[in-house]
Amino acid sequence: MNEWYTSYIMWILTLLLLFIMSTTTATTTICTQQDTNMYLEPDFRQNIASHCDMTKLSSSDIEEMNRWSEERSKHVDRAVCRKEMKKELQEEWLHINRQDICDFSKYIMPTFPDQSFLTPDFRRETLNTATKPILAFFIIVYRQPEFLERMIARLQSEDARHMILIHIDVKSSYSFELSVKRIVSKIPNVRVVRFGSIVYGSSTVVQYVTSAMRYFEENYPHWDFFIPLTGQDYPLLSASQFARVLTYVGNRTWVIGSEDYKECGTVDKRGKVESPTLQPQIGRTTHFHYPCNQNGESKLHRLKTRKAWLFDDEESFLFCKGTTMSSGIFHRNEVKMFVNDLNARKAYAFFRHTMIPEEHIWVSILTNLVSKDRVVERAPCFMSWTMGAGSDGIHNTFLTMKQVDLIKEAFRQGKVFARKFDMSVDSDILDWIDAGGLISD
Repeated sequence: MNEWYTSYIMWILTLLLLFIMSTTTATTTICTQQDTNMYLEPDFRQNIASHCDMTKLSSSDIEEMNRWSEERSKHVDRAVCRKEMKKELQEEWLHINRQDICDFSKYIMPTFPDQSFLTPDFRRETLNTATKPILAFFIIVYRQPEFLERMIARLQSEDARHMILIHIDVKSSYSFELSVKRIVSKIPNVRVVRFGSIVYGSSTVVQYVTSAMRYFEENYPHWDFFIPLTGQDYPLLSASQFARVLTYVGNRTWVIGSEDYKECGTVDKRGKVESPTLQPQIGRTTHFHYPCNQNGESKLHRLKTRKAWLFDDEESFLFCKGTTMSSGIFHRNEVKMFVNDLNARKAYAFFRHTMIPEEHIWVSILTNLVSKDRVVERAPCFMSWTMGAGSDGIHNTFLTMKQVDLIKEAFRQGKVFARKFDMSVDSDILDWIDAGGLISD
């Protein structure tokens, strides 16, 4: 009886120990994930105004800077956002009033911290030996893992020489993260970064694309083109066909042309341009926009009456508008310039507080700072706002088999990607593209 009772007690203790161990492990995992989210969200810059020599400010300057930033941020309804916006406004005050003490060559451009990567590094031996163009893809995704798998399988070359970096939002579900990691495990040279959160209308897309630019530029010496895409874009060419097109076009960056509604103009000191179609777009720069993520909620704060300080010298910088360049083809030379050039950094510091800056920042920088022989005036991605499923007059539509003729025409004009696609809306259009419908026609 005593022997049976002792065995029973030992069995109970063993089960209890196993339960405690599993609970501890689960708790550790959850805490680690929460700590990571706390580190990445909100996405705060750690070095605000580090490019400005604050020792050259007088006591009255400091008092006025603090008063101005406090007054403009006091109506923000979230304490964390209000604190961070005040810091950003202090930097804004310096750019407006004491730009003489700021050195934009020391302005710190964003990049991804090591803690944000979920998967191992790219295979560098593949990159060192490739003789064909090596592409660095950056894809921002938040849904449709099955479509993502199809997309990156079409992008990757047979020798797996391209690097494909997948960005997922910190607010993405754990199941979505697992689905993406499962896909990545099957396709070589693909990596996942979980960083920040997209706030519609804000500069978050520009921040993360710029982060990817700096990440590739600083960490990998062997690549030729940087290609940002969304998780709803699809290549109209196979990987080998796309490489031949890039080789034919040459080592140049693709920039929006006039056929894609590009327009540029000189901004006067009142924040005005002569063009009646460009003037409404200037309004995106004359208000201060700040994205905030807190407790899983996103909000774009907008403060009226911002001075467009980038254009103080009317002869120095043209303001440009075009369709979004969040889907683009950038040669490494221009990526290096975006990340390191003093005037490019200054433009980034200005446009990161504008509305929908992906329609302005890159086309403006390329127009102002890059010689014409370095660019191809051709937007690489076709989009429609009127033809296709889900037309609302604001967002671009989902393309289906009914838009085949539109896609054919865009392809003849040199487009190599198209947006948007959804397999639940129409997967036949993707089958038609994969089967070479555009080439055979």
